[in-house]
Amino acid sequence: MFNFDVLIKRLKTAIEESGLSVRKVAKKAGIHEVSLYRYLNGERKLNNIDVVYKISKALEINMDTFFKDFNAYEENSLSDVFVTYGDEEYINNKYDNYIKLPLMECKVGAYPGIIEIADDKVDGWVCIDAKNLPKNISERCYAFRVKGDSMEPYLCDNDLVAILPYQEQPSLETIIKTNVYLVKIPDGFGSYGLSIKHIHVIDNKTVELVSDNKQYPPLTINLEDSDFRIMGRVVWMWREM
Repeated sequence: MFNFDVLIKRLKTAIEESGLSVRKVAKKAGIHEVSLYRYLNGERKLNNIDVVYKISKALEINMDTFFKDFNAYEENSLSDVFVTYGDEEYINNKYDNYIKLPLMECKVGAYPGIIEIADDKVDGWVCIDAKNLPKNISERCYAFRVKGDSMEPYLCDNDLVAILPYQEQPSLETIIKTNVYLVKIPDGFGSYGLSIKHIHVIDNKTVELVSDNKQYPPLTINLEDSDFRIMGRVVWMWREM
């Protein structure tokens, strides 16, 4: 599991080396100053990908700075988060103090192509300790595994992400560049696939799907000629080591 203490130490060091105050970093990043202080003081666990991305942009450093070596990881344990398998009723009874997110059998693509949606079967359950529940996580969310490297360094192959699904298609005016979205894209062969990307709105007819890994160019989507849909937003990630 990711070692959040190491992440916080690296964030503190980066902020100190930038010469900016925590208040200025929070303002540049577009997050609440109190929230940033709570993350840095360990009062709140920083496992929101949006926040780390915004802070790295505010500090004008590569996000890889926070995730680039294995010393940032600790041994997995049955504590805040774990993945389990079995009947839903059995899992609910056994882990009644945990929020259970259905882990979908299909994966989401984080590479130039997209993952075919074979079905919507539940493969297992991501259990999160209700006492340490990350912000924005609820039992409305679904969990997926990531496949590919286009969203590195933050999202790597086989990471888990939680998706907060949209009940209706969001308007383009509400799309935020720094957020990561789950999108449904035609594959060109009469089927569809899932991918996770930043969305940059070009105009009311065009969007670009943007990767964090700059080896991969943006994918332009013409909304008039496509059945493209925004399915939800990534609100949490977890990495098993």
